[in-house]
Amino acid sequence: MPRFNYRFTKASTGRANKASRSAYDEAELRAALSLEGIQPIDVEMEPPEASTERQTDYLRDLGVSWSGSLTKHEASDLITNAQERKSPMQPSLGRLARHYRVEVTRYTSKESLYRRICSQVSSNSDGRELAEWFTYRVYRTGCDRHGAMIDHPGDDRLRTATNALLQDDAGMRSLWRAARETDSGFRWFGSFEGDDGQRITGDSRNTACFKLAYGELLRAGLVPSSPRSDGVVSSAIRSKISISNGDETVPATPKSGCLGSLMLLVAAFAGTGYLFF
Repeated sequence: MPRFNYRFTKASTGRANKASRSAYDEAELRAALSLEGIQPIDVEMEPPEASTERQTDYLRDLGVSWSGSLTKHEASDLITNAQERKSPMQPSLGRLARHYRVEVTRYTSKESLYRRICSQVSSNSDGRELAEWFTYRVYRTGCDRHGAMIDHPGDDRLRTATNALLQDDAGMRSLWRAARETDSGFRWFGSFEGDDGQRITGDSRNTACFKLAYGELLRAGLVPSSPRSDGVVSSAIRSKISISNGDETVPATPKSGCLGSLMLLVAAFAGTGYLFF
């Protein structure tokens, strides 16, 4: 998380003091200081920590290239992408990172983003953000991909289903278990077969939490009577999933998860060069 240096006038002395604090962004810092009755004179974010020699040496060993300077977190994301054969996420997914206050870099993959979001929302004991994220992912599994899709978990149209899940004790117990076991952050549900015969298995559709959330979304007219099968994941799309590996492009392949037989896919997108989207 970024660290900010700021100056403020101490009420007891009338003198300017210096202090530093970590926050997701400057707006969050200023909001926190305001609650304490502190109005900063100025705020400056400390430069991000540079990548280590060990990280860059390892990236070169992996055959990964990059442009410009590299921060420690960017290098970590590049290493993860190379190990998992993933690519940077779409910049538009930054809206999800901001909504849940999840840190990302220009090299964060979609898979890493979803795992970080799930970890973040699972850390809140009231379960509200977890239920919101889960309901959104269930909706995205079932919705008509050719229609006008809801593209944000905070959309009012999902709130009734989210609240129904929150108010159901059995459903929430099921959700907490699912959150502990997911290896994808609820990116996929069910089992699909690509046109190349590859089986892709995600989180279960047979859990109480999935059935409850899907039922509520169905009653709201947001999903069809049964989750779409996602039947074919074309080999043409698979062939585009790759990461830059020096002079070579390495096709991405599904990766088995450690908690359940999860198979992951990723779409290849370019990074924007910014630390936060």
